[in-house]
Amino acid sequence: MHAATPSRAVMLALSYSVMLALAAPASAEPARADQRLVAQLVGPLVNHRTADPSETERQYNDVRASRLIGMFVRNSANEKLGQIKDLIVDLGSSRVHYAVLEFAGDVFVSKKLFVYPLTAFKPSGDGEFMVLAVDKGKLSAAPAFSSDQWPNWHARSKEIDQYFGITPSSDAGTSRRLVRASSYLGADVRDTQGKDVGDLSELVVNVNNGTVRYAVVAFDKPWSMDERLVAVPLKAFVVNDQGQLRVNVSREAIANAPGIDRRDWPKANLSQNAWISEVDRYAMSLTMPAGTSNRGTRSEAQGPRQ
Repeated sequence: MHAATPSRAVMLALSYSVMLALAAPASAEPARADQRLVAQLVGPLVNHRTADPSETERQYNDVRASRLIGMFVRNSANEKLGQIKDLIVDLGSSRVHYAVLEFAGDVFVSKKLFVYPLTAFKPSGDGEFMVLAVDKGKLSAAPAFSSDQWPNWHARSKEIDQYFGITPSSDAGTSRRLVRASSYLGADVRDTQGKDVGDLSELVVNVNNGTVRYAVVAFDKPWSMDERLVAVPLKAFVVNDQGQLRVNVSREAIANAPGIDRRDWPKANLSQNAWISEVDRYAMSLTMPAGTSNRGTRSEAQGPRQ
């Protein structure tokens, strides 16, 4: 058996970091050197994730947000790093921007939580934990905040993106509405008149590219006449100034949405090709009411629950 060899991207990053270290003046701050090295190592993962993952990776690509939150994280040497505490979702672009990481006490003792792009992680071969290919000694250089004072994500996102070398997409800016995923799981879903019509049971996230594939909604009657859970893309919702989710399509459109029997949901294969295709076809068929938008305002919404 041949020994595993580092990827070309990682070898180049390490070589470049050595050259930087030799060229830097003696007074250079160690913390800044750490930041550069982490950015070099994480950057390729953020920007160059494979567009054609293996069959094993595809099996665990689409993951429930409630499962990701609380999932343990290890590095590529299978060393325990910590745990994902929450996901930061942009409701405007249906994308998870960041995972919030709490380090294990034997890795780094801190009351802070640290932020990494979700696309820097990949699922383990059995889907039981996430892998973050950053050395233990460099973890604490990432952007962080106090665990008892969560930031305004809109205000912090520019700094975080610059640190990791992320170029904002063309729909960034005023369309962004960055929220904690945990604050919406279990939240009420309302119609356009503000009447409660169901609950948001889940967000399903593609960890390969960071998109939120769809929300899973348990609609009340008469919106749903059976015991199905309904897959609804985030573009079918608007979020009001109070952070409330309002479904922005007709009851008839929801009746045609892909559904899962509630008894089957706990063991549902979310990465099954036939299911993904059905959800994608439905999302493409949706027609939004004239004059409305699924995009949020510039201000941050922390959601209906804290």
